[in-house]
Amino acid sequence: LHIIIHPITKKSFIQFFKMLLLNLLISVGLVLFLHSFWILPVIASLATKSSFTSLSTITTADYFSFTRFENAFSLLHANWPENIFGKTYFMRFQFLLVPLTGFSSLLFLKRSKLNNNPLSTTVILFSGALIILGSFLAKGTNDPLGAVYQFLITYVPGFVAFRDASKFFLLVSIGYSLLLPASLLLIAEKSFIKKLKQALLYIVLFFIVAWFFLHIPAWKGEIEGTFKQRTVPSEYTELYSEITGDGGFYRTLWVPRISRFAPSTNQHPAVSLTSLISPYDTDSLPSFFEDTESEKYLQTLGIRYVILPSDPYGELFLDDREFSQDMFDQTKSVLDQTSYLTFVKSINNLSIYSVEDPWDKVMVGTNNIFNHVAYSPISPSEYSVNLSTEDGDYVLLFNEHYDPNWKLIDSHGNAVGSVETERGMNSFPVSKEMTGTYRIYYSLQDWVNRGHRISIATVAGLGIYWLLRLRRKHDYDRS
Repeated sequence: LHIIIHPITKKSFIQFFKMLLLNLLISVGLVLFLHSFWILPVIASLATKSSFTSLSTITTADYFSFTRFENAFSLLHANWPENIFGKTYFMRFQFLLVPLTGFSSLLFLKRSKLNNNPLSTTVILFSGALIILGSFLAKGTNDPLGAVYQFLITYVPGFVAFRDASKFFLLVSIGYSLLLPASLLLIAEKSFIKKLKQALLYIVLFFIVAWFFLHIPAWKGEIEGTFKQRTVPSEYTELYSEITGDGGFYRTLWVPRISRFAPSTNQHPAVSLTSLISPYDTDSLPSFFEDTESEKYLQTLGIRYVILPSDPYGELFLDDREFSQDMFDQTKSVLDQTSYLTFVKSINNLSIYSVEDPWDKVMVGTNNIFNHVAYSPISPSEYSVNLSTEDGDYVLLFNEHYDPNWKLIDSHGNAVGSVETERGMNSFPVSKEMTGTYRIYYSLQDWVNRGHRISIATVAGLGIYWLLRLRRKHDYDRS
């Protein structure tokens, strides 16, 4: 926006074209180079149809579109002030003060003495356009023209990162950070205001009082959710010590969903039951655990512990956004009555159950009979595994969600591609001649590494450039 608006205000087509082209190349180039550590893997994943590019759908974009245009335009987040995910409120009229003050600068701009400064027009037009653009994007798939956001989510590579459209509030905030000061200066310039002594001071003080009034819930400590200070319950501290001190790989299944205090590491990832049952509701809970295949399913996923979390802050067991003791008791009753779950212990209101014989991260076997194999994690994207001679061909199972970019690589760099199992995991066909040390490697990591080097080189280049400019300026001032 600034690249376009600034040259237009100079009313020179040649200057506009040259500056547009140069600034566009520099800006886009720097952004691409600085963000190449994730842009390159995304582009590379398009060729393999990796799940890496399927992070979201239109459905999830609709789900995360809480904000309406009038909320974003007034710098009012839809969850203010309780800050509870999904709980939205009606428009608050007092926040109309923000756009009324900001865009009032357009009324005074033409006759303003500040208009002699070309930056004033550019900054005001740029910030106003940025606010409108940011408000339009922050509303997500809501009207007006919600189909535009659906199109961006579907067809623009990498735009799934903005499935939560409220991220575009940043553009609105930046726009108002420029527009509001400019508006206050233009208002202070009016002749009837200038008659007052220290007029600018009074205007600024008035705005500070108004801003304070808009944020009364923050000063009164009424903001809930993310911004409210929470004390970690003792049961989670004890659970964290036990899990992180335990060797080997396994997953923990949290019913119904992962608590904010749940321990989760690369060796012991936490899994939410809501990710296994879709759509999830309390009535579907008994049928899942009573299914004769559910025990095998949990073993295949590497689930060792099934955990019923305590809910001291009323965030997990909700009925009409209120904590439901009946829902908690019903969930606990289902787990207690599941035959293949062994009750381990209870820490306050947190209950732990175990599943026998969960599968390891890496297994070998055939005909659905798998055994442990020696392996060691090098990083989240690379594992070393030792294959020994077996009677006939067999399968190496890698207990991660299927992705065609996982490869089994020998010491000579020869790679075997992953095959999806019935449970949606990775597997590699292995012949009896394949012995020795192999690597299970996520091939997109190579593009991440290349991108990191490009990003670091770009930052270093910018630093050297500015140092040279400062030195040249210093030498010029001395001369």
